Amino acid sequence: MGGVFTSLLVDALSGAAANILGEITPGSVYAHVDQSLSFLEQRPVFKTNVQSFVSLRRVEPVVTVEEIRRMLEFFPSRGSEYQLDPSFEPRDDGRTEMMPAADPANVEKLLVLRKYNRAALLVPVGVANLWDACMESKPVRLTALGEHYRRLAELKRV
Repeated sequence: MGGVFTSLLVDALSGAAANILGEITPGSVYAHVDQSLSFLEQRPVFKTNVQSFVSLRRVEPVVTVEEIRRMLEFFPSRGSEYQLDPSFEPRDDGRTEMMPAADPANVEKLLVLRKYNRAALLVPVGVANLWDACMESKPVRLTALGEHYRRLAELKRV
């Protein structure tokens, strides 16, 4: 298929260099190649003179633009937390009689929150995973990357 650089370039353009919205930029391609090479290998030089980054290619996003915009629904201000409870969890595993049943509206919200979690935008507070957060009525919060995308949504840049 070619050399190391060519393989890394193909991987990058196939989606390995995509951001969570599925956009592949010249900078993300360079970052992918640079991170993949050891310090002993020949490295490409990235030179650019642009006013703004363009998207070279788009692949399937991890989180859609609409889902990013919904961050403001869950997290109206910087540093806010979103409280979960057992009504968010669709499975009955571990549910006691004292816990509320699954609420379809909350289950739908949890599907979006899970996408945020998989994209490293959100973490549960005080527990290891979202299931525990639901069953133990713990909150979730945005990571630094999540706060970045929340701010972009707030500024209507996504």
